[in-house]
Amino acid sequence: MRRLPSALFLAALAGLLVLPARLTADLIWTPQGGWRLEGGALGGLDTVDGRNALDFMNKGRTAEEAGHNREARKSYDVINRKYPNSVFAAEALYRTGVIYQKQQKYYKAFETFQTLVSRYPNSEKFNQVIGEQYRIASQLFEGKRNRIFTWLPGFKNREKAIQYFEIIVATAPYSDYAPLALMNAARGYHQINETRRRSTTLDRMINTYPATS
Repeated sequence: MRRLPSALFLAALAGLLVLPARLTADLIWTPQGGWRLEGGALGGLDTVDGRNALDFMNKGRTAEEAGHNREARKSYDVINRKYPNSVFAAEALYRTGVIYQKQQKYYKAFETFQTLVSRYPNSEKFNQVIGEQYRIASQLFEGKRNRIFTWLPGFKNREKAIQYFEIIVATAPYSDYAPLALMNAARGYHQINETRRRSTTLDRMINTYPATS
């Protein structure tokens, strides 16, 4: 397991203010040096726990880059179980969601991303994650099948796509994706013959986002 140089790690810890409502550190990954922290703190972790958390993040990303997805997820899960208040937690959830998405495990990917935006609404990845959720909902709406196992596709599920569009609107009502999500939800209700819900959803879109109608 690759460790960052002690001087670099201690520099990331020293003299930085921890704000409970916002994790201010920027995480940068390079294959040569692993994860590097810039401009923030470790969310209240002491030096020993901070080093352990950083090691798990490096182990997870190294495994992910090598295609060992299960091993990578295990490392990221440790971060979210043991260090949920650290600067690493949101990134660990994001990387887990990305892995599920690549495996076409769309339900798990969406749920993981939803945990991220619900638990860490001030994450700098918030808008990016909402975009990924919108992409997942759109793929399901277009007929993509969620994989139960990596090799076994499930059934088409347009109702799940509609549910996801509604979640996006509720989670990020001021995002660029919200009116698009409502529009697609209305299309979905039409296709499953939910005429009344289609009408109310279109009314919501017109009343809430008049500039887009």
